[in-house]
Amino acid sequence: MHGVANAEFPDRAALVLGSSPASGEDGLLQVREIRDLPLRAELVTLSACDTGTGKLLGQEGIASLERAFLLAGSKAVIASLWPADDTFTIALMKRMYQHLADGADKGAALRQAKLDLLKEFGEQALPMYWAGFVLILDAVAIGDPTIAAVERILSDINDRLQESSRAGSIRPGTWPLLEPVRSNEAMK
Repeated sequence: MHGVANAEFPDRAALVLGSSPASGEDGLLQVREIRDLPLRAELVTLSACDTGTGKLLGQEGIASLERAFLLAGSKAVIASLWPADDTFTIALMKRMYQHLADGADKGAALRQAKLDLLKEFGEQALPMYWAGFVLILDAVAIGDPTIAAVERILSDINDRLQESSRAGSIRPGTWPLLEPVRSNEAMK
């Protein structure tokens, strides 16, 4: 399998799969198709080249294959930030999955697999062969403190509006527009 990043048109980034003329499929699983998949995966591993690269979309992050899998419902994605070497990638992934099978969490399994490569291959295990693989976690799935803070703020606002409505100080449907949070200080 190969990964094709497209920084100019991020929705066209794709995983290159086998194609069959009889199926009518083009053999590409593109970002726009991945986002619509109903995934419930704990981990998606994208060991193909450039699966974590894409276009920076400001505060939304990087539009990439890994982001598409997170949007589709995966709780975590391992992706590559640059072209992957087949030999070292196979060795890294085998070790990582063994550590997962042995009970390690995702981050520890990937870290230990990288350390295993260094131990086994020594100076031949240059960082360009393994350091590009990163673990990206869905902030909602892991209970990101920023998201939790925003949820607390919104819940508090909702409670106050409900209380004000019951007390008659404001009528439902006439609630004032809320100013967006302008700094991270408001979330602490």
